[in-house]
Amino acid sequence: MPIKVIRDPKKKIQSHNNWVKSVAYSPDGQFLATASTDKTVKCFEDGKELFKVQHPDWVWHVCFSYTARRKRIATACLDGIVRILEATTGRVVKEITGHTGTVNCCAFAEEGETIVSVSYDHTAKIFNVGSGKLIHNIEYQCPVLSVAVSSTGTAFTGDTSGTIKEIDVKTGKVLGEWKAHRGHIEVLALSASG
Repeated sequence: MPIKVIRDPKKKIQSHNNWVKSVAYSPDGQFLATASTDKTVKCFEDGKELFKVQHPDWVWHVCFSYTARRKRIATACLDGIVRILEATTGRVVKEITGHTGTVNCCAFAEEGETIVSVSYDHTAKIFNVGSGKLIHNIEYQCPVLSVAVSSTGTAFTGDTSGTIKEIDVKTGKVLGEWKAHRGHIEVLALSASG
């Protein structure tokens, strides 16, 4: 099947003044969030900026969590902190610390109750979103660059050695690992079916 090239996008948003490192759609498709090396996260609806959240350093990743109880955004930042934001206002509700290096990526799990973050500090960490407390620490031999979490509670991480690890979010146990690439695994995505 040939790749379809979109030559005339429906909307073009020019809002950041440096690299955009991550883009995420809200689960309902209503909002778009962006993370940039201009040290900001921005949220848009219909191409219009709703809010901007300044960070102290480059922002590598942004992701959404929508549940019946709350709508949140998480950001992964060069300063080693995961920030949890209200998705409708951008208000920072929690700063989660524990990494000793850049947080490269993060993903919500367990209906937004936990978050998995990965870092240059050679770890993947699982935190309770409400308390910010560390639940599990998984150590690696190299920097960890990417993470994706399935709806069944399994996290997949990619590192600089080209290895993918499969982790049970509840227990923190590594369920399996395999060499997937010769180079860095900078992005992971799961199919809708998990």
